Amino acid sequence: TYLHMQIQERSLSLAIWANLEQRKRNFTEISERQLPLPGLMLDSLRSSDSLDCEDPFVVAEYLRDRLQDNSSFYTSVSPFPFGHIGPHYVQYQVGRCQDLTDFEIYLFRALGIPCATDFLPLRGHTNAGHFWVVTWDKNGEEYTSDFMGKLEKIHKSALYNDDFSPKIYRYTFSVNRELHKQMTAYGEEVYPFWNFPKFIDVTSTYGHSFSKELSIPLERQYHDKRKGRIAYLCASRRDNWVPVDWAEYDARHLIFRNVRNGAVMRVVTIENGLLTFLTDPFYIDRQSGKVHYCTAGIGKQKVVLYAKCTLPLCL
Repeated sequence: TYLHMQIQERSLSLAIWANLEQRKRNFTEISERQLPLPGLMLDSLRSSDSLDCEDPFVVAEYLRDRLQDNSSFYTSVSPFPFGHIGPHYVQYQVGRCQDLTDFEIYLFRALGIPCATDFLPLRGHTNAGHFWVVTWDKNGEEYTSDFMGKLEKIHKSALYNDDFSPKIYRYTFSVNRELHKQMTAYGEEVYPFWNFPKFIDVTSTYGHSFSKELSIPLERQYHDKRKGRIAYLCASRRDNWVPVDWAEYDARHLIFRNVRNGAVMRVVTIENGLLTFLTDPFYIDRQSGKVHYCTAGIGKQKVVLYAKCTLPLCL
């Protein structure tokens, strides 16, 4: 019904509709391959005297533990010739974190289990983003399932305790219109990540070590004149910087909110279509919460580098 209303209002493109139709067909194949008799499985749950079948978490855990094959294999690139979504992933239990997350989301939602996809644009200690599933019990407490693994409370998960990524978001069905309105009010082109923001900020939910307010002092900012009115907080990816958060650019009052500690970050603005550095790289210590800036000095120091294997010489 929702999709029908969206099409009538012409707010859902034909391409998106075709994609949803394909996903529905894929889920039919998923059900046939992975859960040939889901009704019998759920019947045994309903007849159980020891399990609370009215708790969606209990149903989710019961269902996940009874898949034909609980093991999965992670690949950073989708195996050729698979697409992004399809029953092939279910048959072989192989794919990226996003592929495994998509399957688990399809499975839970088909049976009425509340769930969502949480993601981080870029990890703080690797060069890639990540996706996983979050679901709720009947009391509203949140649980995560990473790589289709065991469901565990968020505050007990590695994503809460050991991950250094500065920001975490949750996908939504509709556009975050409040966020979109805030960013477009500055009258400048925004970074593509925020062009169509169908997500909300849930960083504080995973905030084992995070700063409610990350203030960038004026003395730590470069002093060249800026036209950009939006400042972006970036995480490092090899030799590039990727925006993961934003704030209004006010040199004397530049504050980012709910930023997790531990990652190497840098602030930029967009000038003439290019990301232009506003600060030196810095990180926030996970134990003390102190900000450390990595400023290049004028001194030089000799460094000896060792290699485990012989390195080829480029002449």
